[in-house]
Amino acid sequence: MRTLLRAIKRAEHLTTDPSWDLDMTRISRAKRLWELEEELLVKTSGYRDLDEYYERSGSVSYVDNISIPFLAINSLDDRITPPQGIPLAKFTANPSIALALVPHGGHLGFLTGFPPRIWFIRPIEQFVEAIIR
Repeated sequence: MRTLLRAIKRAEHLTTDPSWDLDMTRISRAKRLWELEEELLVKTSGYRDLDEYYERSGSVSYVDNISIPFLAINSLDDRITPPQGIPLAKFTANPSIALALVPHGGHLGFLTGFPPRIWFIRPIEQFVEAIIR
């Protein structure tokens, strides 16, 4: 949370769209991620509230409609998209989807080794190769 707030502080000199009506005091005093999401994501994306944001940005509304081969990778230690929020029944019911749940990676942090390297490229290549065969 502190890292996010520091990044926002460093960017405070940038001009924002006045129609967003951001409350910079509320942002700077945020203690929880949902407070930032409510002030930043909801207002800058045009959602009515945080519930609508989650409903429309989450995969649950779209999984049923996927009809081409699709690989979804999610780590079990992802704090932004925890495994409890994954609609597993919908993913497994759709034959177009391959869901890979991996033990580590955080949120978009699929790194391994030293120096760290991104590992998810190889599984994507293998997935595509399997599709075109």
